[in-house]
Amino acid sequence: MIALLVGIVLLVVILALFERMFALQEIAVAGTTILATLAAFIAFGTQFNIAALLGLVGTLLVSLFQSLYYTSRFKNEVYKGRTLKKAHQEASKSSVLPMIDSGFITILLGICLYLLGGSVCRAGGVILTIGGFLSIFTALIGTRFMGWLIAN
Repeated sequence: MIALLVGIVLLVVILALFERMFALQEIAVAGTTILATLAAFIAFGTQFNIAALLGLVGTLLVSLFQSLYYTSRFKNEVYKGRTLKKAHQEASKSSVLPMIDSGFITILLGICLYLLGGSVCRAGGVILTIGGFLSIFTALIGTRFMGWLIAN
């Protein structure tokens, strides 16, 4: 458990060094996704085990991918010479489908893990399915809102 916390702190430090201002957006979206996923997981009353922990890490990685994809699109548009508002609009448009696709892949992986895995793997399937749904919503809403704040 301590190794996981050290890994998360290291990830936050790396994001802060490389992404600077966008690191706040990425950490906020990933944190919101993880907390909402855990709250829904607890509400379902499923047993927490190592598969659930691995599913939670997978959900974290998918959420970070979604935020980093938006950030790369935003930086690319700024590099082309667009204003921040126009860059935000173009980045929002071009990053919607990859965000939804990565969330649906997570949902499908969670459903397959729940149906085909054993009794231990079912908790991982539940958390991946819940995390997939929540990562889509938090990524679409959170990145657009944070991008709007940065652009304005």
